[in-house]
Amino acid sequence: MKIYLWGQRNFFGGGVFFASFCDAMKRLNVFGGQVQEVDMKGQDLQVIAGQTAAQDIHVLFFPLREQLSLQGFIVKWGIFEAEVLPAHYIDYLSDSHLIWVPSQWARQVLIAHGIGAEKIDVVPEGVDPNVFHPFTRDMMVKDDVFRFYMFGKKEDRKGFSELLQGFKLAFDNDPSVLLCLKADNFWSDQVR
Repeated sequence: MKIYLWGQRNFFGGGVFFASFCDAMKRLNVFGGQVQEVDMKGQDLQVIAGQTAAQDIHVLFFPLREQLSLQGFIVKWGIFEAEVLPAHYIDYLSDSHLIWVPSQWARQVLIAHGIGAEKIDVVPEGVDPNVFHPFTRDMMVKDDVFRFYMFGKKEDRKGFSELLQGFKLAFDNDPSVLLCLKADNFWSDQVR
């Protein structure tokens, strides 16, 4: 049996999640050399698909750009930010044995689109304990300031503008409250 992880490492949210998931799976001793990362843009996918077997497991993090005949158990990672999804995306997700979503909300959206509840598992996106760990609290600033944190790509759909407007309305220049932002769009002048 092999566990094929189909995706692409990049600096976008899905690519970062894919990379972290692959690295974590490879570190687990129970799987050993069974985990094979498949770069969906940098490898001959037809050749890899031809080597798959009925006992294999495939986790697809993004829709494939070409039709492949994968043998084995198919898991698809369903990630979206809307309540109404295009029919082609529902068809893509439905053509699997199992769908992973990061929240109960996403699960309910798929059920509302007619996908059976038994086919959808909630797999919350994790936090890297090597970076965010309760023991690091000793290194934090000790003061009476309450801090709000927002991390993410600077895009209109992420709500940065609304957050800034709401924060100003709620706290204005209150020195006991601080808003900390980390935006990943390093190429955007708005972030600088």
